[in-house]
Amino acid sequence: MEMSMTGHADTSMNIAFTGSAAAANDTELAEFEQRSGLTLPAAYRDFLTRHNGGAPSPKRFTTQDGKVESMVAWFFPLAGDGENSLWHEFEGFTLAGQIPRQILPIARDPADNRIVLSTTGRDAGHVYYWSWDEEPDPTTCSRRYMRLIAPDFRAWLNMLR
Repeated sequence: MEMSMTGHADTSMNIAFTGSAAAANDTELAEFEQRSGLTLPAAYRDFLTRHNGGAPSPKRFTTQDGKVESMVAWFFPLAGDGENSLWHEFEGFTLAGQIPRQILPIARDPADNRIVLSTTGRDAGHVYYWSWDEEPDPTTCSRRYMRLIAPDFRAWLNMLR
């Protein structure tokens, strides 16, 4: 498997990541969960301890209903430069009431729409594409503009092409 000088490959999938932050550790993950009140799904926690953000290759995906095809421009790292972190996304969208409380933005596409992860409920672990650019102003704080991509994070990573 090829690896770039600025990233590393995931040996369980055929995905290379560039620009990842330093791997998150259990203490940092626990602090994020405690501060946010969310419980991160195991597969996503594993991702953060291995890659912690970055740009994947391959990166294209299609929603399960086949209506949206997009690509991952960037996964948000646990900590980052303020505007490029999970906490910033959580504050700006989830805590701001633009999306339901159990939804966490984890990545963005080139049009700044978000890939989000459900953290609780019967769809815990499900990955959705949120068409933020379709939302009315003010936003609906609903799932109305979210389309299912995959039933869990690892399945979604394995779908990237």
